[in-house]
Formats: sequence, structure tokens, C-alpha cells
Amino acid sequence: MKILGIFARYPEPGRTKTRLAAAVGDAVAADLYDGFVRDLTERLSRCADAVWLAVTPDTPPCRAWVRTLPVSQPPAACRVMAQPDGDLGERMEWFFDQVAPGSDRPVVLVGTDSPDLPRDRVERAFEILAGGQDGLAVVPATDGGCVLIGLACHPDGLFREVRWSSPQTLLDLLQAARRRSIRFTVLSPWYDVDTVDGLGTLAGLLDAASDAEKSECPVTAERIRSVFPRQDG
Repeated sequence: MKILGIFARYPEPGRTKTRLAAAVGDAVAADLYDGFVRDLTERLSRCADAVWLAVTPDTPPCRAWVRTLPVSQPPAACRVMAQPDGDLGERMEWFFDQVAPGSDRPVVLVGTDSPDLPRDRVERAFEILAGGQDGLAVVPATDGGCVLIGLACHPDGLFREVRWSSPQTLLDLLQAARRRSIRFTVLSPWYDVDTVDGLGTLAGLLDAASDAEKSECPVTAERIRSVFPRQDG
């Protein structure tokens, strides 16, 4: 069984995408992020047999919001979890322990800062992990972090030795894997949308996409026009 995990945060203005909000405002940043989550969840959930949504914070508004997300799986194949306290590495280790305790079945975890993350990256990660050769598959972010992490083994403290949200994140992760003799594959990188520069890249790629590709991120494409309106003519 292929399990896709998605880490998401309730899009509360003032607490969501704060670096992006510095340029576009709190309400717009939260609205854009809500679009990111909706598009990515609907699109990437088609790549797996089951989807586990790990959300934060564990509040009534967040739980109500999650129920509106368009997961392309039957309800029985979708599970919602509240992320615990802790840094990103601690929460990721908790996630993999919860999803596949003591198991070597492939689990792929993505964040929600890359709404247009290509499905082929997710599908390839599942293929690598299911092949039994590598226990770790990674899609690097262009800022030195990671957009996707897949495991087919127990984390065994793997994430505790990583400086998260830093230019050294990918390097630390791969070095920690080597110390544990975990074979890994690094896939082609993608980018996060953390700042208005990343949003501009996303806007340009969506504008250049074919009609079929545009339909992959319809909510994001619509909401981005409030920040970067078209200048036809």
C-alpha cells in the first residue's frame, strides 16, 4: 500500500506564510496558502492508496477547514491527524512512527509550500521505495531544504540530526542517512513558495502552462491573479 502524508497548517491570517505576508499582506498570504493546500491535496492524493493529513493547530476552526479539503480518495482511505508539539524533525519522526511503525512499506511525506509539485516526483519516489533497494527518497528544495521525503524504513533518529529550515537541511539529512547505512535517491529539485519571489516564479509557470497543466492548480491560479494581475495587450 502506498501512503501519502501531507503536512498542512490552518490558514490563519498573521500565522500563515509570514515571509510571503510581509510582501502581500496577512489575509492574501493566508488565502493563497489555502489555495496551495486545496490544489496539492486534490492532485497528489491520486498518486497513493491512502492519504494521511497531518494538520496543525488542533483547534475547531482547523478541524472544520480540513473537512472541506478535496482529497481524491474515498473517506475510508483518508485519515486526519493533529501534529504534536516539537520542531519539524520531531514531528516528522512522529508521523512516520504513526503511519508505519516497524514497517518497511513506502510512505511519502510532502509539505504544502509547493502547490505545483509535479506528480511524477511523487510517483517516482514510491517506485524507488517499493523497489527495496533504497530506504530514502528525497526531492530537494532549491533553498537547500526538502520538498518531499519518502521512507521505506524506520527513521531511527534520522531527523534528529538535521538543521531544519536552513541551507544545510538536505546535506544534514543525507549525511545522517549515510551514518545509518540507509541507501537513498535524490530526485530532481523543486521550489517552495515562501516569499514573493517564489510566488512570482509560480505565477509565471502557471501562466506558461498548457490548459491541461493549468487545471492542476486551478484555485492557486485564480488567487494568484489578485497579486499578479494579467497585463494583456
